This record gives sequence, structure tokens and C-alpha cells, in this order.
Amino acid sequence: MPQRIVLPVDIEIRARDRFRWPEAFPGVIAHGILTSAVVFRICVCHGCADGTSHHPLCPAGDLLNLTRGGARRYAIGAVELADDAFRCRLFLYGLAARSYDRLADVLDALVHHGIGEDRGEVAWCTMSRNGRCFYDTRERIVHFPGEPDSIAAPWLVSTLDGVQKVDFELASPLDLSWKRRPADPASALSPGGLARAFVRRWIALDDGVQPAAAIVVRERAKSWCQAIDAIGGEIENARWFETVRHSARQRREMTFVGLLGTLRPDGESRELTSLAAALDFVPLGGRTAFGFGSVTRHVR
Repeated sequence: MPQRIVLPVDIEIRARDRFRWPEAFPGVIAHGILTSAVVFRICVCHGCADGTSHHPLCPAGDLLNLTRGGARRYAIGAVELADDAFRCRLFLYGLAARSYDRLADVLDALVHHGIGEDRGEVAWCTMSRNGRCFYDTRERIVHFPGEPDSIAAPWLVSTLDGVQKVDFELASPLDLSWKRRPADPASALSPGGLARAFVRRWIALDDGVQPAAAIVVRERAKSWCQAIDAIGGEIENARWFETVRHSARQRREMTFVGLLGTLRPDGESRELTSLAAALDFVPLGGRTAFGFGSVTRHVR
């Protein structure tokens, strides 16, 4: 399909007293809270939090990413951890964008079981979209959040966009699985590299139907990527970020590495502007289920 649907959801969880958070990357904590609650409260087939062994009709399956090349149904955006609150943005794609009501059950479960290292008591939880609350655990009524947003393939709409001069801030670490990670992080990313990363993510996103073959999507986006690749750029304040996560399923430590900084293109174009608009809804690269890959645009 030439478009994807996405429902951005802002989740807030307030403590009855205070939360104690483990020493971990905030996105990793958010992933653990949400996926474990989905499996605990919604799953009816005893599947796993990675989505691999769920029955096709299990209601939890729509809300979980599938491993090893499967569809990406959600990504975690900005996460905020405070003594008295947890906040995060959740992007729901494809089938998951229509399953927001099941998240109400997830929040109800968190109120009953608590979160954090010592299962800190939860006072209430809310889900909001564009500043409007559509579920509050104190009321337990799910309101309609509105139709999901439709994201058109930027290589198809770039000729319709105006031109803006934009910078791309890597708001959370970007993991592009470099085969040979450059010693100098400032050389690890270009505008063209960002565009190609978007195409890979677009192919991976769940669209709820039979997806177009990856080779077809890459061919359609080829000239768009080339136009962006022709624009040079540099990364300001480039640096590598590294964190370690313990995987209970794999029973081992996993090292996550990502790039931080701000990519400043040397010029502007309609293609680059269309990429910037799409990135508002699509974190890039690997580990997006753990809060990696959020890119924020800044108009100069």
C-alpha cells in the first residue's frame, strides 16, 4: 500500500506515592512495563512477549511486534520517568491502531499490580491523543480517539510539499546496525542514509494487508533517496550511546548501541521536507520497541 496508518497514543501513569526505577534506559523500562502487561492481561494462548508464539487469533498478537522480519506493529517514542509518574508516547501501526481499546485493559492491570522495582502502587492511568484524554482508569470508559493518521509514502507526495530548511535531531539513539561502526560518529549518517533507513522501516511496518514486495518499494523510492543523497550534511555533537539490557527470554545480556546528535543538511528540497514530515510518526532503525530511533525535526 502507498500509505500506513498510525495512532499516536500518550500514556501517563501516576503513582499513589512514588516509583523506584531500575538503572536502565527509559525505553527499555517502558517496553518491559507495556509488553508484559499486554501478555498478562490480554493474551489467551499463553504466548510470549516477543509475539512469536501467539495463536493467529490471540487478541494480544495485534499489539506485539513479530520477531525475525515480522511486521512492526508498535514503536515507543519519548519516555519520561519521574518519582511520581511515568509518561511515554506509543505509536500503533496497522492492526494495532484499531486495538487501542485493549490497551485500556493493560492500564487497568497496571493499576492493580503496580510498576517499578518494588511494584509501586499506581493511582491512575490515562491515554490521550493530541492532548485529549480518551481513557481514564478512574472512569473506565473508552472513548473514540478519532481515526488513525494516514501516512502517505513520502516519495509519492514529495512534489506536493513546500520546501523547508530542517535539521534532524536524533532525540533517542539511532541504531542502523552498521556492519562496521565508524570510529568517528560524525561520519556515521548522512541525509541519504536517513532516507534509506526510512524506506527500510516503511517496508517493515504492518499495514494490515498483504504488503508490497520490498524490491518494489525500494524501486519506487529510488529516485527520492537519490535526490536526498545529493544533499550533503554533517552531524553536530555526534556521539555513540551504549546501554545493556538483560533478556529474560534469551537469558543473556544484550548490548544496544545507537547514534546521538543533530544532522544538519547542507541544503533543502521537497524530498527532504517530505521525509521530515513522515518522521513525526515513524521512529527509525532497530530497537524502536525499546525507545530507540526517534527523530525530531527543527525548522531553521
